[in-house]
Amino acid sequence: MADMFDISISGLRAFQSMLSTTSQNISNVNTEGYSRQKVTLETRTPRFAGVGYLGTGVDVASIKRQFDQFIDSQLVSNTSTMYQLNELYNLSSQLDNLVADPDAGMSPGIQNFFSSVQNVADDPASIPARQLLLGDAQALVDRFDYFNRRFDGLQKNVNSTISTSAAEINNIAQNIADLNQKIATAQGNATTQPINDLLDKRQLLITQLAEFVTVDTLDQGDGSVNVFIGTGQALVVGFDSQTITTGINQFDPNKLEVFASNGNTNVNLTQQLSGGVIGAAISFGDDVLVPSRNALGRIALGMASTFNVQHQLGMDLNGSLGGNFFSAVNSANFGVTVNDSNLNSSSGLGTVSSQITDVNALSTSDYLLRNEGGNNYSLTRLSDNTVTTLSAGSYPYTSTAVDGFTVTIASVAAAGDSWRIQPTSNAVSGLSLAITDPARIAAALPVAGAADIQNTGAGAINDTIMTSSGSYVADTYRIF
Repeated sequence: MADMFDISISGLRAFQSMLSTTSQNISNVNTEGYSRQKVTLETRTPRFAGVGYLGTGVDVASIKRQFDQFIDSQLVSNTSTMYQLNELYNLSSQLDNLVADPDAGMSPGIQNFFSSVQNVADDPASIPARQLLLGDAQALVDRFDYFNRRFDGLQKNVNSTISTSAAEINNIAQNIADLNQKIATAQGNATTQPINDLLDKRQLLITQLAEFVTVDTLDQGDGSVNVFIGTGQALVVGFDSQTITTGINQFDPNKLEVFASNGNTNVNLTQQLSGGVIGAAISFGDDVLVPSRNALGRIALGMASTFNVQHQLGMDLNGSLGGNFFSAVNSANFGVTVNDSNLNSSSGLGTVSSQITDVNALSTSDYLLRNEGGNNYSLTRLSDNTVTTLSAGSYPYTSTAVDGFTVTIASVAAAGDSWRIQPTSNAVSGLSLAITDPARIAAALPVAGAADIQNTGAGAINDTIMTSSGSYVADTYRIF
């Protein structure tokens, strides 16, 4: 009878555990990250009774989560991809809505400007037409400036996203490290059975971490897991978490980057991070916003330069040859930023300068100039990593034109010194009108041709064009 009661009691206890587990499952049906638990039963060790072995009842072998590591790894990976694409879409949509707007984009301003140019060409003596041209020209300059300020705003949004994401990553990493310690302690000191609820909480944190950055994990065997982000940067190792910080870009104080503390030094992680919200922000800033800002600058430079050349070939109402219609930045040091960590104490903004030589050959890329030792330099086009080798025989040294600009190195630099060159990035900030007097618009042709009234042949002068204002001499010429 004692055996019968013992066996019955073991069954009651086992099914009581199953009922409790079922209640737990039902109670947590809406709990985020909760995994359904299942009770596994096993028979007790039988007792030898002379004629054979008699059963002694049932025990609860384990209570385990219904959890598939492969499926969850796919969930973490796809979560990172989904949040990256969503954030990249949100940021890119803001830029697309700005530049593609048929009413507020660049196209209406450019069309209005050239329509006014045509009106002046049709009636060069009309002061109202000339005033309208100056007004539309100023409106175009203002629109370039507006776009430039909106791009600044987008960069601030990127910085805010990076800063907020870094703070969230730190908070999640610390919580994962704390759970690592609790899980390892519980499973190491009391039992080898899994502590399911804490495992669920940790896995939920890992999935939430994937919303911000690509995540990989490695089981340590003691219940804890190591967490790696990006291309393999350790974020959580055992019971310790790495602190992620943000700091300014070495070339651009308006651009934030991501760092990890490594002893007394900070390691730049920006190019190692991918996926999630922070990966999208970095990708948008480098691959979308920078080329777009450069493209806007190239349009401004190209338009100003081309129109100035044509304007200089005309004559204004005062009988003077035309000068610049637009003022555009193209001075020494334009677009050159020194690396604030250059080794050479004499290195500075004045050591390297750039000069645009052909606006038609400009790209939308930034460039990195680096001293490779001695008089050898490399100029890398960052959009595709194309490298041009420069060798300075003597100083000051001016390179041949590369993508429409030259580089002048005034003095020798230390090996490893570097500079970022942005030929078009800040061009819009230097764009303005060079004239305010409508009479100074050079709309007249300075060279006119007329046939002598005594001519008897059929020859005629149809067009006269001034090709160089610098070589032009105002005089009367006769052709025999």
